[in-house]
Amino acid sequence: MRRPVLWLLLLAVVLIALSQTDAGGGLAVVLWIGALLALLTALAIEVRDLRAARGRARRDRG
Repeated sequence: MRRPVLWLLLLAVVLIALSQTDAGGGLAVVLWIGALLALLTALAIEVRDLRAARGRARRDRG
């Protein structure tokens, strides 16, 4: 797992945990949306890297 992806996943966990506390109760929806965006960004980075690696492998074979 690459470093930006790890940090985005940790950010999502922290935002979800904060939304469950009394301090984050009023902002729960905003925190959940932020967590969802962090997860989607991490997924997009991983998919991009996977496609790039697969493209390099095909060029090396061909």
